[in-house]
Parts: sequence; C-alpha cells; structure tokens
Amino acid sequence: MKIKAVHPFSLDVDQVMGIFFDRDIISRRNDLMGCRRVEIIRLERGEDEAHLEIVRDMQPSAKVPGALRSFQRDWNRVTQREHWRRTGKDEWTCEYRVHIADVPARLTGMMQLQAKDKGCANHVELDVDCRIPFLGHKVAGFLSEDSALKIDREYTAILDLIQA
Repeated sequence: MKIKAVHPFSLDVDQVMGIFFDRDIISRRNDLMGCRRVEIIRLERGEDEAHLEIVRDMQPSAKVPGALRSFQRDWNRVTQREHWRRTGKDEWTCEYRVHIADVPARLTGMMQLQAKDKGCANHVELDVDCRIPFLGHKVAGFLSEDSALKIDREYTAILDLIQA
C-alpha cells in the first residue's frame, strides 16, 4: 500500500535540510510527537549527501484491530534510516526505511525536497508491504493508516517548531 503527501515550507531547501538535521530540533520534534527513548544513532550532513538513523518508541496513532494486537504493542521500537543525496542545486532526494520491532512488514519510501516559487516542498512516499498469509493485507492497511497519521503529525511538529 502506498502513502503520498506533500509538505510545503516557507523556507528554502537549505534551511529545511538544516532543520531536518538539527539534533535539538529532532529531539524536540519527537517530544511533540509523544515518542520516548529517542536515540539518534547517526546524524551526518555533507555537501552532497546526508544520513540520519533514529530509534524511538512510538505508540500506534490509530486503534489496533483485535486480529493485529499480537503484532502491535502499546509501544513499538521503531528504527528509521534515511539516506539523502543532493540531486540539484535546490533539490535533495531521500531513500528511507522504517523497521518496527517484531512487526513482519516492510516499510520503504522516498522523499524529494524541491525548491518552489516561495520556499520549498517535501514530497513524501511510503510503501507498506506485509506478506503474512491471510493477515498481510490487514497488517499493511493498518500500518498505512498509522503511518499516514504519523507523517502528518511529524510535519505539524516541524511547523510548530519553525514558528516557535
């Protein structure tokens, strides 16, 4: 299942990349999102390439259906790895993966941060796949709904921090 979102920013591409890779903002953003035990494992930003790896405990954003409770806990350990590459003067592209401990699903995505007339926009895509017989479609559907809510919540947290 595929999720797509576009997040506009009034700042330019370099300013937004600076926000995405600011240790303090990452910590504050995760606090606003209600995450706990946040660990920034890797945070590197060069001229043309950047890496972020973050591990955190997150709660589901949506009600977990009964059939899926054995996969979803009240708190789940989530690892997100991002690899960003500059693809133009005012453009960065990211490939990312999300791993949820003990959940048999694959979450992979792309982001593209591009300059616009006023500011820039981050185009976010996420593919959710679960190949468990009989339950795979339900697991992927739930994770897609949950991920869409989390992506929106993270964007809102970033906007709140920018405006603070």
